[in-house]
Amino acid sequence: MADADVFYSALILCLLPAAGYLLGGAIAEGISVSKRALSMALHGTAGIIVSIVSVELLPLILQEEHAAITITFMAMGGIGFLALDSVTSHVSYRVGGRTGEGPGGPWPLYVGVALELFTDGLLIGTGTILSMSLALVLAIGQMISNIPEGLATMISFRSFGTNKRSREVILLTLALPIFLGVTLGYWGLRGQPEIYQLCIIAFAAGLLLTLIAEEIVPEAHRGERDSRINVLILIGSFFLFNLASLYIG
Repeated sequence: MADADVFYSALILCLLPAAGYLLGGAIAEGISVSKRALSMALHGTAGIIVSIVSVELLPLILQEEHAAITITFMAMGGIGFLALDSVTSHVSYRVGGRTGEGPGGPWPLYVGVALELFTDGLLIGTGTILSMSLALVLAIGQMISNIPEGLATMISFRSFGTNKRSREVILLTLALPIFLGVTLGYWGLRGQPEIYQLCIIAFAAGLLLTLIAEEIVPEAHRGERDSRINVLILIGSFFLFNLASLYIG
């Protein structure tokens, strides 16, 4: 298959996570979603992302020949997310973005989601080079997990007082990082040694795990008491996505 054809396939796969995010945002605009329902959905998202990282990405990252290098890049991904999140929170706070929900209002969440969506595209672009079936599994998992993220982001901006037209623009702009990520991931790594591709995957995996700990789980617990049902949803989404990926891959 020609390089351009493979890239077009990657772009088509990117429509899945973009559609999931846009659907989540549209649901938030159309119906009222309770905090409990949102918390349950975000726990499901966390389970799917953990599944993607642990089952689909870690076996690639931990190949014995390159393990020391890729593990280092995985740690760098987590540190990179923390650094960007800290800068975003500081800037948002300084320009007056304080709310009762913490400094920066919804903007740190916006940056976290934009970075996660960029990572979605990067993983699909890089994954397409390694295996089209891997890219397909990633795209389907991202589509499902992005629905609650779209919900959470739009609900946060609505609570912050952002008007509907601005929220629609914000929702549309968050679809762009996916296509930027797949373009850089594919054309930047096409023809490069495999270790380069694995390092990018490892960096993205570290970023995603840190995103769960710093954004998704705290957002899921905001204003909602802990529940064993939420934990069961996290475990169930992890199990079901792994089961489905056996047949997809």
